[in-house]
Amino acid sequence: MAVVSAFLQRLCGRLKSTIAASDQLPLNVDKELERLLKAFLAIQVTTLEAAEKKQIKSKAVRTWLCELKEAAYDADDLLDCLVLSGQEPEVDTNGSMEVVDQRRCLIFNCGQEHPVTETELMIQNIRKRVQDLRRKKPSSLYLHSGRSSNLTISHKVKAVETTTANSGDFGRDEDKEKLIKILLNSDEPSQVNLSLVAIVGKGGVGKTTFARIIYNDKEVTSYFKLKLWVTASESYDTERLSKSILSSAGRETQEKFDAQLAEGRFLLILDDVQNDKIEWEAVLEKLQLAQLGSKILITTENEQFVNNMRLPSTSYHLKGLSHGDCWSLLRQVSNLEAVASGQSKAQLEEVGMKIAAKLEGLPLAARVVGSLLCSNVNLNDWRMILNADVWNSKPEKLYNISPALLLSYQHLPPYIKQCFSYCTLFPSNHKFNKDNSVQMWMANGLIQPQPGRQIEDTGNQYLIYLVQRSLLQSSGGEYTMHSLVHSLLMAVAADESLCLPGTDKSSNQHEKTLKLSMSFSMQPLPKCMSNLVNLRHLKGDSDKISRIHKLGKLKLLQELDEFTVMSEDGHRIEELKDMKQLRGVLHISHLDTLNTGEEAMLAKMNEKEQINKLELHWSWHSPEDDISGESDDSVLEGLQPHQNLKELQIYSYSGAKTPSWLQDGYLTNLEALEFFCCWNLDLQLIGQLHCLKSLKIEHLRKLRQVGHGVCEGEEENHHLFPQLRVLHLIRCPSLKELIFLPTTLEELKLEKVGLVKLPILHHSKSTTPSSSSLLSLRILECHRLTTLQRGLLGHQNQHQLRVLETLQIEECRKLIYLPKHGFSALESLKLLSIRKCMKLRYMPVENSTATLPSSLNNLNIIDCPALTSDSFLMGLERLHSLSSIFIRGGMLDFQEEYSPHNPVLTSLPGELLQHLKALTRVAITSCYELENLGIQSLESLKNLRIQRCPNLLSCSSSVDNDESLPLEFMEIKHTPIEFINRKLLGRLTSLRELQIVDVGMVTFPVEIKDGLHCLVSLKTLHIPECTKLKSLPDELASIPRLEELYLTECRAIKSLPEKGLPLSLSMLVIEYCTLLSWRCERGGADWDKIENIFFVQVCGLNVKDPATPKFSERLKFGNEM
Repeated sequence: MAVVSAFLQRLCGRLKSTIAASDQLPLNVDKELERLLKAFLAIQVTTLEAAEKKQIKSKAVRTWLCELKEAAYDADDLLDCLVLSGQEPEVDTNGSMEVVDQRRCLIFNCGQEHPVTETELMIQNIRKRVQDLRRKKPSSLYLHSGRSSNLTISHKVKAVETTTANSGDFGRDEDKEKLIKILLNSDEPSQVNLSLVAIVGKGGVGKTTFARIIYNDKEVTSYFKLKLWVTASESYDTERLSKSILSSAGRETQEKFDAQLAEGRFLLILDDVQNDKIEWEAVLEKLQLAQLGSKILITTENEQFVNNMRLPSTSYHLKGLSHGDCWSLLRQVSNLEAVASGQSKAQLEEVGMKIAAKLEGLPLAARVVGSLLCSNVNLNDWRMILNADVWNSKPEKLYNISPALLLSYQHLPPYIKQCFSYCTLFPSNHKFNKDNSVQMWMANGLIQPQPGRQIEDTGNQYLIYLVQRSLLQSSGGEYTMHSLVHSLLMAVAADESLCLPGTDKSSNQHEKTLKLSMSFSMQPLPKCMSNLVNLRHLKGDSDKISRIHKLGKLKLLQELDEFTVMSEDGHRIEELKDMKQLRGVLHISHLDTLNTGEEAMLAKMNEKEQINKLELHWSWHSPEDDISGESDDSVLEGLQPHQNLKELQIYSYSGAKTPSWLQDGYLTNLEALEFFCCWNLDLQLIGQLHCLKSLKIEHLRKLRQVGHGVCEGEEENHHLFPQLRVLHLIRCPSLKELIFLPTTLEELKLEKVGLVKLPILHHSKSTTPSSSSLLSLRILECHRLTTLQRGLLGHQNQHQLRVLETLQIEECRKLIYLPKHGFSALESLKLLSIRKCMKLRYMPVENSTATLPSSLNNLNIIDCPALTSDSFLMGLERLHSLSSIFIRGGMLDFQEEYSPHNPVLTSLPGELLQHLKALTRVAITSCYELENLGIQSLESLKNLRIQRCPNLLSCSSSVDNDESLPLEFMEIKHTPIEFINRKLLGRLTSLRELQIVDVGMVTFPVEIKDGLHCLVSLKTLHIPECTKLKSLPDELASIPRLEELYLTECRAIKSLPEKGLPLSLSMLVIEYCTLLSWRCERGGADWDKIENIFFVQVCGLNVKDPATPKFSERLKFGNEM
């Protein structure tokens, strides 16, 4: 019944406007409508407010309101039919009349002799029902007749300056400290891999907010390798919950998730656990690779879920806030400090503290009541809240609804109540999309129109207001509702969701929102769609919608994602002429259908002031196609948009001219401009687009310059768009130069352009060069570029790039010279990636080893054989923040091209690497002359890959250290394994996975065999493609925790070790090892060594399965086939 007052208010407004148009009504109908209006107003003024307040306590009042609501809905339907009867039917081209609404003949039967009399009788019937309701109202309402509430709390929906108080910040410091101690506790009994911590508390006590604070804590973040957050109440079954966990980890498959779990301990938060149908054993199976110390943290009202999950567990009971903390939160949310002072403030504080005492320590209640009081500093209003009847009501009388929530709801504006109550159609965990919510409210006539404002904007304002009142939460463009708030709505809007006003009007001309189902996907939409002239929102397949016949009749349509221009009547460009309400994005395709600018002007694009982004697409064609661009020139000129436009994209335009409206400063608000595949266009836009922030140009093969050329002496006043943030120039081979770049630029991408030197930043000669905002610079496949010593990256200019974080240079095949001193002056650079620049080299500067900036986090030098040298990489010693390095020297034939003059990489000694305190990942590949790699000096190294380094002989370091290294993964491929010594193995106590790939050994070296027992954390060992290896060492059995062993293409191994395999082994996979395969089949010579292993796969089959045929039987079967 929550929406009755708002709906009745809207109905009275409709009655007044209908009566005002009495000259269009049948005789005497206006008088009957006046009597009906008086009947409704009598109830509205004297009784309705009290009835809505008492409905939750009184069944009689709820029944009375339901009857009133039905009468109001019948009156609303009757007004619809009156409006329809006055409309002219549509006449199609054949002269036949289109039936707009068949319901009209049910009420206004054209066969009746006196249809007007029937209409009067219907109005009289509704009026008598309303008058009877006024006489027969429940006795509890007589006490309130003739007087309305004195409460003056503002119902005006406006922006209110609420604070962003987080209820978790009040009185939770001790709780936070205790819970973090539980999560990080390393003294758990038996050191379990996975345990459970439960935050248990009543609804509204702040469990989710508290859990979020724990989740974001820095100490927690550093302790757990992986953190996951899943809202468990959104998952209705086991499978859905399991998928939500994978999704939270950013993984699509269980296999990838398992690999992520294996990297370290995790924290999984399952918020709002309430579903007793979840099969927790099945969920926990997905987490079976949990590492030591991993935790699941749940929030729940029911502690029984802790027992259901059958894990070692700890329950933490979260209590309500103290009175002082509750008052502090209420005070901050109500913004009391900013809106009151002096004696008034003291009086409000006194009342506020008494209100806080009634909130039972619930943060949700404090936020909701605080938001209610926020814009009302009238002392009487605060006292009215304090003395409200709901505080004294028994919980069962309020359906166990919090009095604070009910009070806040009662003081919502009536027209927002009905929109808010509409949310009961969805479950409590539903995420509301802004646009969809507003459109549903519109479709049901729930939004109160405001003069001079779009109805969509008013609906958006309603959502903002509900967030300000703490009844909705906003996150990432979506809105959610607390479960207690949803329970409140379900109680006060009992059975309202079953009979919402307007739900029976989904097919008439008053429809404002229409969503098309998939049943239309295989056929065109009917021609009569254009008769829905009041339609504002049409959702469905954009291509189908764009092909609606005479689409231009939908003049009120707000969104049109796509319009396809055709030559047939009803589909031409002029259909857009009167669609002035369009907003957002508009994509117009097949513009090659147009031949003249006059045709294009018929669309009146310059009158569509609410379109933010316009995409103009001609049909794609090859640059070799002989297409004249003259007509395109005039068409583009005629498509001049409104000057409010913010984004413009032009695709496959064949013209050579830039339209005048892009040159004369007309588009004063344009922020983004994109050109794609405009083969003949040469842009000249210098300085005319002063607000432009993003310019992307791709496939403009005739583009010679961006902006006008600069005459000598004019440099100071000529630079590319002064507010530009993003510039992408891609596949513009004729582009030879760029004028000065603005210092506002944040992202620059140059790919396949004809520049012979990099551009420079603009600066005035009269002032000191200012710093640039450039964060990212990518130079890709610029084959005419020969040097970096000039232009943007020249050493003399690098001081302007103080905030540059990413520098990527790839496949510039003629590039020879790095800047002098390398990139040492780029003081904020975090990522440097140079790839496939075969000739690029560094010329050492006397008395300088500083080639790289100390800020660097990631360094990639890939397939640059002339750059992979001792002299360039000596600069590593300054990189105290470096966390990852990838060096691939290039193929041998590239080295032979420069040898012997080209310097090579021979050593990365421990004395150099010991300075890299943050380095965790190292990959060294194809460094054919590398002899020494001092990895023992890398104190933080966790991941190491060494490939194709045939001369690597040593990993020694002059630094004497026996402490364990944190290395967890190591791969040695196409590199002699002898560089690993006994001392290194003794320090690899954290190594979890080892891959030895085609290292050329016949047997394991003695030093490695003697050190295998030191690999106390090793769980996975891969030995693929070791074709010369003849045997596995007996010492393999000494690896204490090995679980998985993979042997692939080791054809010379004849048997498993005499001493067998580690007792911990649970998986053995043998592929393409012919001699070994015979011995490992059931009953084979090595069967007794593998019989106790849980899973053994040989040649793709599980040999532990008794049904698996023996190897000899498979060969015999194959021969018979």
